[in-house]
Amino acid sequence: MSRHPRIAQIMSRDIVAVAPNQTLAEAAETMTRLGVSALLVTEAGEPVGIVTERDILRAMGADTDLCEPVAGVMSRPVATVPADADSREAYHQLVRRGIRHLLVVDGRQAPVGMVSESDFRKDRGLEDFIRPRDVAGAMAKRVTRLGESATVAEAAALMEKEGCGYVVVVDDGDRPLGIVTERDMVRLYHGKAGRRLLAQAMSKPVAVIDPDAPLQEAVERMRQRRLRRLVVTDAAGVVAGVLTEHDLVRHLEHEYVDLLRDTVQAQARELREFHRMLGRREKLDEILAAASDLALVASRRNGRIIYANEHAQELLGKATALPGAFLPETLAAAGFEADWVREAWCVLRERGKWSGEAGLASLADQRYFDIHASLLSTGGAKPFGYVLTLRDITSQRLAVSALQASETRYRTLVEHLPMRVFVKDRRFAYVSCNSKYAGDVAIAPADIVGKTDFEFFPAELAERYQNDDRRVMTEGLTLTVEEPFVDRQGRRLWIHTSKVPLRDDAGAIQGVVGIFADITERKRAEEELRRVNWALRALSRSNSALIHAESEENQFQTCCETVTSDGFYPLAWIGWALDDAEKTVQVRAAAGPARDYLQGLRVSWGDNALGRGPTGTVIRSGVTYVNNDLAGNPAFAPWREKARRAGLAASIVLPIKIGGATLGALNIYAREPDAFGAAEVALMEELAADLGFGVQTRGVEEAFKAAQAQREKQAEKLRDALESIIGAVGATLERRDPYTAGHERRVSDLAATLAGHLGLESERVHGLRLAGTVHDIGKVQVPAEILSRPVRLNDMEMALVRTHAETGYEILKDIDFPWPIAEIVRQHHEYLDGSGYPHGRKGDEILLEARILTVADIVEAMSSHRPYRPGLGLDAALGQIQSMRGGQLDPCVVDACVELFRRRDYRFPE
Repeated sequence: MSRHPRIAQIMSRDIVAVAPNQTLAEAAETMTRLGVSALLVTEAGEPVGIVTERDILRAMGADTDLCEPVAGVMSRPVATVPADADSREAYHQLVRRGIRHLLVVDGRQAPVGMVSESDFRKDRGLEDFIRPRDVAGAMAKRVTRLGESATVAEAAALMEKEGCGYVVVVDDGDRPLGIVTERDMVRLYHGKAGRRLLAQAMSKPVAVIDPDAPLQEAVERMRQRRLRRLVVTDAAGVVAGVLTEHDLVRHLEHEYVDLLRDTVQAQARELREFHRMLGRREKLDEILAAASDLALVASRRNGRIIYANEHAQELLGKATALPGAFLPETLAAAGFEADWVREAWCVLRERGKWSGEAGLASLADQRYFDIHASLLSTGGAKPFGYVLTLRDITSQRLAVSALQASETRYRTLVEHLPMRVFVKDRRFAYVSCNSKYAGDVAIAPADIVGKTDFEFFPAELAERYQNDDRRVMTEGLTLTVEEPFVDRQGRRLWIHTSKVPLRDDAGAIQGVVGIFADITERKRAEEELRRVNWALRALSRSNSALIHAESEENQFQTCCETVTSDGFYPLAWIGWALDDAEKTVQVRAAAGPARDYLQGLRVSWGDNALGRGPTGTVIRSGVTYVNNDLAGNPAFAPWREKARRAGLAASIVLPIKIGGATLGALNIYAREPDAFGAAEVALMEELAADLGFGVQTRGVEEAFKAAQAQREKQAEKLRDALESIIGAVGATLERRDPYTAGHERRVSDLAATLAGHLGLESERVHGLRLAGTVHDIGKVQVPAEILSRPVRLNDMEMALVRTHAETGYEILKDIDFPWPIAEIVRQHHEYLDGSGYPHGRKGDEILLEARILTVADIVEAMSSHRPYRPGLGLDAALGQIQSMRGGQLDPCVVDACVELFRRRDYRFPE
């Protein structure tokens, strides 16, 4: 009698069922409202799936719409367990399947309850399951955590990635502030709270426990508070781990694996002992009596059965009269695959022994057997038959499947990666690969096991791959390379490969893991870009050279030389159509390392054998001819061998048109087939068009130069006239204000001298001189009696005078000067600190010319007489601008002005 309770004793009898078309929002609301961790999805009264908190979390991580039906995220099929099953066996089923919930059914397979991992913890007597004495011995030290500024969506993504049911929210010192669990995520998902911060969404306060606390105390606390987990903190309050209900029963998983391992080992020992004793015929009766779980069959050499023990009769069928039956037919009738039976029987008869595994399909399930067959003899006599043993290893196979559950998750991840993944052992033989890699080599993933690169790739590539594998395993390094690859269709591809050593638990290298991505398109794009760049450089260099060519012949030769200068195009030549009887194409220019190809070359542009090639066709038709396969083009046959010896594989021929007529052709060659794509063709056509235009315009170049010179002379006259007008305007202003006569001229001279001293180019200096000549032109709107009044002006009069800068701008702004004269005039009273007028501009908002003009205006005004005061002198003027240096005036301009007067003896013109 089992001492463990039945599932019916610990299950929850409240099953919450929903329909497959119910929305995720409704399901989340139901789970939150009822406080359940799973919903049973039923259709027509039959279970079709189950929706758990983990499924809702996965939907949240995938940003699934709340209106989607639960059918899209539910887990299926539903795992069931009989109500009278032993609880420990049920837990082993949870472990084996990697799930958290089992549907409990009665003898008629009708649902009667639900059992989860929590129910195993809550069951009375759970302390019997607990092996560690304190919390530290059972807790998980790896803790999934985030800061309180993270969002709910980020927490959901992390929980999904880590396969964890919680996120501990911590402060900067790693002390717990709160926790977000899968149950919280269901509630938050229903509330569309993905963007909320964890500080707002987390559950708090956190239930914590000391790592040294007895484990029984933790169990009791979790039971009383109905908690699934406790956060473990050290003496400083820092997170040290998390104790979950799964940790409390984790030893059951190890117990399950230990049980399976012990069973397999015990059966293996029994089998070895059986084989050792089987050779001793005198103990056969004893062995047969003891082998109650071993099916044993003996036959003669002709395959007729002479003995079958009870277990064999149960396996192979009591209804069959086994003695005298034909062994292969008996095995096939029992359900073993017929092809396997025939192959095993042939091997047994040929070699006298056979060992292996085979499957037996029954109406109930699939069973697996470890089978051994050998010759049967008595003492040293000649063998007279065969002995066959069959041991049921179905439970061992299931154990292996359970132990590989984690690998299944890994393989699922690998299968969905966009890259190719493979694993090889130390003998360079494949251990596994994902489907994408298997597809490249046209083989099923399972069939690649044991094969090597030499079975899929050309020898030179296979040798290269194995050399890389050897380096990775020998040196323990990570290797990343870009290398060629040939798939099963013979396509040559380029791949980016990363290889790392595969280590066992002890750190020893047992193989190599490779990951690679197809970069063929990127390589092709790079190659295309490389060819286009070469074509573009050739076009650029040719156009530049054509401008400076001194003659037509020089134009042609320069074009060919620039096209071939970097070595990518080995030959370029220009053929010209002669108007002779043979319609000969004359080589006018050529360049490149393959020029010998042209020795003795005969080409025509007539409709004949030598004129139907690319060059003659282009001259006749005026259309570009792309010949990307010289060896395979029938029209190129007369020159094919000559091109092969010269190493030429592709060409492009472009018409040279003058006045609409095609008079010649530009031939460009490459050493690789398919060298001229659409982009290169477009660039080369532009080059040929530019060449034709250059030839066409050569005859009118001198006329153009003469016209250009005439235009420049006329522009100089207009400029002189414009400057004369500006000078006349300045003179008019001086006559209107006799007290400031010469002010405009002196300011203009000082400003121009300062600009030259500061390094401004001559054109800017000239523009500044003109701006200085008319910088006070806006004063024409200020009454003359105000300008000449011999007393200081009042505020209203000063405001009127200050309008002259903006007025000057309005007068000059519509004149098309080649310099910003209007803006300089407008800004010549602006200061760096914004205290000037008319707009209070600051710093770099003020033109450099205006800053120079401001300094010149202040120095000239202060050192000269005014109606309301005598001149203050040069020293006072220089002292004033030095006092304004940096704050209101440009320091560089001020320093230059002081240097002009103090060290360079500058004087105002008379």
